Amino acid sequence: MSTPQGSRFSEYNPSDHQAPLWIATSITLAYTGLLLLVRLAIKIKLLALDDLFLAVAHIVGIAQWGIMYASLNDGVGRKVFGIEQSNAAKVRILP
Repeated sequence: MSTPQGSRFSEYNPSDHQAPLWIATSITLAYTGLLLLVRLAIKIKLLALDDLFLAVAHIVGIAQWGIMYASLNDGVGRKVFGIEQSNAAKVRILP
């Protein structure tokens, strides 16, 4: 079996650990979204206060996933020397 050639969505190597972050973020977004839809579909006429809390928590989660995707686009998970120049101004290097 040969190694795929060309550009990949995200590579995993010693200086770039974005691939597991993309996978974990995408899987958790899909899994929790589907579970929320299933729960609401089952309890459509029996909604209670706990469902409101679940919906609010999911809205907060969507904000978190959005921040994570934006951060991944800006270089989270890469070593400093692997970040593109266009994103270098957004990155803060701690002393």
